[in-house]
Amino acid sequence: PDYFPTVGAYEQIFSDFLNRIPRHGFLVVSGDHARAEFLSRAVAVSRSTYGFLAGNTVRAVEQRILPASERQAGALQEFSVEYQGEHLGPFRLQLAGRHNVENALAVIAVALHLKLDLAGLMKGIAGFSGTKRRFEYIGTRQGALVYDDYAHHPVEIQATLAAFHELYPDQHLKVIFHPHTFTRTKALFEAFASSFELAESVSILDIYGSAREQQGGVSSQDLVDQINRYTPTKATYAPDRAALVKKTIREMQAGDVIITMGAGDVWQIAQAILET
Repeated sequence: PDYFPTVGAYEQIFSDFLNRIPRHGFLVVSGDHARAEFLSRAVAVSRSTYGFLAGNTVRAVEQRILPASERQAGALQEFSVEYQGEHLGPFRLQLAGRHNVENALAVIAVALHLKLDLAGLMKGIAGFSGTKRRFEYIGTRQGALVYDDYAHHPVEIQATLAAFHELYPDQHLKVIFHPHTFTRTKALFEAFASSFELAESVSILDIYGSAREQQGGVSSQDLVDQINRYTPTKATYAPDRAALVKKTIREMQAGDVIITMGAGDVWQIAQAILET
């Protein structure tokens, strides 16, 4: 938000980028995202859309979380693809969440446009195990699962928690969140406060500032107070990391899912929960 103070300024960057595509190039865009799809119409190049909605060039259908008995080779979910009236699939992913199906669909749209081998494409997607700090399984302690994720923006937080809820629908999601930059926290304050709906509890660390800022207009306690206006007692301010680690270990129960989340060094807390 310090670089793009308005939605218009943000979208202009995408428009400028799209206008650099040569006429012989092609564009892959989310057909489920109204603004992205709208911006893409202004470019006179070959275009493929992807998503879950009808009308997309490449569309996911029959998406499902795999039961434990079917999770061979680490696969967590399965979906088919509808392309030009034909069903392709099943595709399997080692990653949870609709957003990761959308990421796979974007890859599939590119591959189909380039007429790449379908069998090789399916194998490649099934073999992708993800990246560090994205839904990263850290370990288990006292029957509780510990994960780490880089999500530091409200949309990312919601998508990540939706994926955890989809994978662990009957388990308690306990988040330890590290806000990143005062500017972003202030600009997206309300969105942050409402993005933890699927979490049972949220512990908020002190805001991780940037090289440009070490304070400014908002605090972690402010965010805690706002979250608790939506759901009383859900959020807790946690300025003392050592105390937070001890409290987490003391209160965790079998079946809990502990998620450290943010762009800073919050991953160290996940490690400490396992090693302390």
